[in-house]
Amino acid sequence: MASPTGRAGSPAAEPQQSGFSALRRRHERVILTGISVGLSGLVFAIFARGAGKWTALVLALSAAAYFVATGLRGLRRSSASPVLSASLNLVQSGKLAAAEALLATLKDDAAAQTAVAVGMQRAAIAMKRGDLAAAKDLLDRVLARTGSGREPGPLAAIAAQALGLRAWARAASGDVVGAVADVEAVRAAAEPAPTATAHASLAEAFLAQRRADRAALAAHLRHDRRLLMYGLDVRERALVRAMQRLLGTPATSIYRTPASVEKTIAGEAEPPIAEWIARVAPDLVAFAPRPPAAPPGAPPDAPIEPSAAMLARVRARSQAASSDSGALAFAVWGGLATLFAVVYKLAPVPPGPVPIHPWIALAAMVVPALLYGASEAFERQRRMQVSQLQSLAARAAFGEDIDADLGALADTEQETIAAQVELLRASIADRRALLGEALAHADAARERLLSDASRASAAPFLAPAAGASRAYSLAALRRVDEAAAEVAQLPADYVYLDRTRFVVRLVSLVATGDIEAAGRLVDATPQEISLGPRDELVRDLVRAATSPGGAGVAELARLREELRDDAEQRLWIERVAPSLLSRFEHATAMETAQSEASQDDLADIESLAELEALLAESASLAAARKA
Repeated sequence: MASPTGRAGSPAAEPQQSGFSALRRRHERVILTGISVGLSGLVFAIFARGAGKWTALVLALSAAAYFVATGLRGLRRSSASPVLSASLNLVQSGKLAAAEALLATLKDDAAAQTAVAVGMQRAAIAMKRGDLAAAKDLLDRVLARTGSGREPGPLAAIAAQALGLRAWARAASGDVVGAVADVEAVRAAAEPAPTATAHASLAEAFLAQRRADRAALAAHLRHDRRLLMYGLDVRERALVRAMQRLLGTPATSIYRTPASVEKTIAGEAEPPIAEWIARVAPDLVAFAPRPPAAPPGAPPDAPIEPSAAMLARVRARSQAASSDSGALAFAVWGGLATLFAVVYKLAPVPPGPVPIHPWIALAAMVVPALLYGASEAFERQRRMQVSQLQSLAARAAFGEDIDADLGALADTEQETIAAQVELLRASIADRRALLGEALAHADAARERLLSDASRASAAPFLAPAAGASRAYSLAALRRVDEAAAEVAQLPADYVYLDRTRFVVRLVSLVATGDIEAAGRLVDATPQEISLGPRDELVRDLVRAATSPGGAGVAELARLREELRDDAEQRLWIERVAPSLLSRFEHATAMETAQSEASQDDLADIESLAELEALLAESASLAAARKA
């Protein structure tokens, strides 16, 4: 097994090419099945006798039309998905120009869901650059295509997210009426995801801050603390912290305007957080976190290499055969063969030309309608359960106990929903520092994907998310080799690929006690990479532990406060990385002692200067008396 701190001599195992290949193959198989069914019906109609052959032909062609249309629709919907997933990973990693280049490859006449997804990503890029005007314009276009989000549907969740983003963009720009309207729309949305609700909460915080209502701002930040922590990204959490620092200052010094604000928006990388806050909230720039004392230095140690045996074991486990391989083709061909046999044996052979019976025409209309109706009913049930799951995730973000509700939803026959339930359970167990339970739920998420159809649907995001969750839990349990093997299996276009690689490696290092290597990794990683709140805390603790002087007294105080106020975060760190916690506490004590000594020295110097001035004044008075 490779050492978690050593440099590997061979390149890291390449990830799978795409998580969407299985889904594309599934759609292609559906199309081929439809073509085969249609051709079989034609052949039967040519060689069979009697009126029944027309019934068989119509039913076969109706089924063929359904399968071909379903497959083509699936291919059209998923054609842009690999680009959208890869570009979103780049956006979260701060590679904005590369993400824009990928998005530019998509056609302008894309499907509605693709168009709004592109619009949302471009709006996110504008927000990350601090260009609120461009972001609001892009979000206006998205909402023009998605509607108000009040009615359930495939675009309702995107509409709620767009409303949440626009709410805080409007609030930061001073558009009070528009911000209040968007916040109310998020509250009334059919499927408000936790991120949408968190953005609406951030907008409300901006409104309180803008009207200088310190009491309302403090109460709001206390009430929505968990939602803001778990629903916002790194930059937005920095805004919340800036507001908290603002509340700690005298009322007479709340609002400050920086001497100059950087106006250059375009560029490859995101602006530093302090500069970004100066663009989106100039009143808060005086309370923005200062950047690290030194820019990223030498590259960190080489990635952790999984052993060949573990890599093979994890690959075999993740690619286990499903229980219904070929079930679709078998069912279709079995039913078709039975139909043809019945028609051939029982259909009468009338003399002369064979008329087309009215029932045949009716069947041509009814069969496709029944097939599509069943498909839509299945999809409506899935969307309803997705909405329930999002509601439960939002409640979990507020800290509510949702275990009983998750248990009820886990009984669903929708395999992908059941897998998502297990992933949410894994996330909740991880927050509670129940590491073994979190790993068990990640394994259960994979085990719930039994059919070929669900595995194909899950391959782009859900299955990699289960692998990422499993890798994270394994790293926390110090099973570093297995965690590295899981990361190596993630598809190259997985939406959270860069984040997962960083956090799994970071947790592996702090769990095994190599804080110095963790410090090198943190120094070489952009500060603006998208992270969850606990991973951000671990990263900042590593930076403070390895370079307390660079962190500063204010940052050390902020980290101590977070560890004191968030029992879940502290418990996880105590169980997973006790050496990091002790190293941080030691570094904090040393830095505090040095700071106090420096202040004492400064006080001594000031006292000495005052004494010298007093002596000089006395000597001057004595000289004046003698004169």
